[in-house]
Amino acid sequence: MGVSASRAARRRSTSAASASSSDQPSDGVAAAWAPSSRYPPSHSPPEGRSWTPSLPPPEDPSSCPVLEAINADVYEAVFDMLPAEDIAAFARTSKQSKGVVDTYVAHSVSKGDGIYALRHFLNTNPLTLKELLLKRRLERLSERKGEAFVGVVHLLGVRAMSERYGAGRYVKREHVYDADSFPHLGNPSYIVRQFDDHLNREVVHLRTVCWLHFLKTFEDVPKGSCSR
Repeated sequence: MGVSASRAARRRSTSAASASSSDQPSDGVAAAWAPSSRYPPSHSPPEGRSWTPSLPPPEDPSSCPVLEAINADVYEAVFDMLPAEDIAAFARTSKQSKGVVDTYVAHSVSKGDGIYALRHFLNTNPLTLKELLLKRRLERLSERKGEAFVGVVHLLGVRAMSERYGAGRYVKREHVYDADSFPHLGNPSYIVRQFDDHLNREVVHLRTVCWLHFLKTFEDVPKGSCSR
């Protein structure tokens, strides 16, 4: 009888010590657990009970204090130096970073009528294969997300136009297969006209020539300074 009482006392003492130690921080870290049905930890609680950390999770799990602390002007200065591919990669890291990128893109493509100049250029000029592929990507985006949507692909196009022609510039191209004057055009040994399946239009193919000259008149050019 004395042995049984001693064992029972030891069990009560062990249970009390266990309950007491479970409510204490470990190595200075707040790790107390309390019965609750919210936010159970990765390990399983005793049957019929659930645990929750004594420190509640952040009010908005999708927020990032680091991103919120950075000024919009800083983002713009950094993104202006980054290629569009890196900006797109940053946007994929979280919803908050995507919101930052969307704000930057909307502001960036609207400066100097960049987005208008890009759309006008793609819709009114003979295009290279790279430009034609960009136009098709933008058309697919418009079908899915609406005409008002602008994204990193638009930024890529606006930047390409700005680097080649200048920000917001009016650009006009003309075909040369119907040039006003084009010596040797049609001579199979030098310059021939042919249909390009990828571009879906006629092009001029230069085979070989010791000199090249053609004349093409641009009509309905707006007033202002022009450059080649």
